[in-house]
Amino acid sequence: MDTQVILESIRRINGRGDCSDFDLVGLLGLMYRHTGSSLFPSQLRQPLEECVLGFKYWHDEAGPNGLGSPDAMCYTTENHSILFHTCEILAGQLYPDRSFSQCRTKRSMASRKGRTVGESSGWRKRGMDRL
Repeated sequence: MDTQVILESIRRINGRGDCSDFDLVGLLGLMYRHTGSSLFPSQLRQPLEECVLGFKYWHDEAGPNGLGSPDAMCYTTENHSILFHTCEILAGQLYPDRSFSQCRTKRSMASRKGRTVGESSGWRKRGMDRL
C-alpha cells in the first residue's frame, strides 16, 4: 500500500476540489476493507478519519469558512449526486456515533439523510436501490 498516494488523495479531498467525491468513495472502500487489519499503516488512520469526519457531503453543509463558503465540488450532476449520497451513507455506517464537523450532527442521522435524499432523487426508480 503506497501511503503517499493515499495522503495525496486525502489532500485533494480536504481541498474540496472537483471530483473529491470520487477520491472519497475509493478511500471509504479502502477503509471498509483494510483498516481492521493489523497490517494497515497506522500513520494513515488519523488522516483518514479526519478526512471522513470533515468532508462536506452536500452543498447545504458548511464549508471550512462557514455555511455557503465556496468550493469547486460539483454536486448536481447525476453521477456526483449519487457518489455524494453514497459517501454520506458509507461514512455514517463507518462512524455512526461520531460528530461530523461540516453538518454538526452524528452521521447515523446523516446516513439516513443520504438514503432519503438518494431515494427522493429517483435511485429506486432507476433500479439503483442496491447502493
